[in-house]
Amino acid sequence: MAESYAVTITEPAEKDLEEILEYITEKSGIKSAEKAGDAILNAIDSLAKMPDRYGRVKEVADRENIIYRRVIVNKKYRVIYKIEEVEKDVYVVRILHVKRGPAFVKKALQ
Repeated sequence: MAESYAVTITEPAEKDLEEILEYITEKSGIKSAEKAGDAILNAIDSLAKMPDRYGRVKEVADRENIIYRRVIVNKKYRVIYKIEEVEKDVYVVRILHVKRGPAFVKKALQ
């Protein structure tokens, strides 16, 4: 049986999710926002099992001290997280639209 990790959504990631859902609500309505929110939260919940199965964030792959990984949700949103293996913790650090450029991503992860 695979080990389970504790998953924590950081404050910046919570703010990202809130902004995403507000934007979707304004543009497409509450039903669309609920659907996107559920998909993002389901992806985050899935990180409790085998979080290392997803790829690394290319924009910051050269960092040695922290490895960021990402899961893509609905081909639109990138849930960026890091794993603390010793403690068996996963920290969701940002939730960004996939069209955000490399400079934005690097700055968001500083």
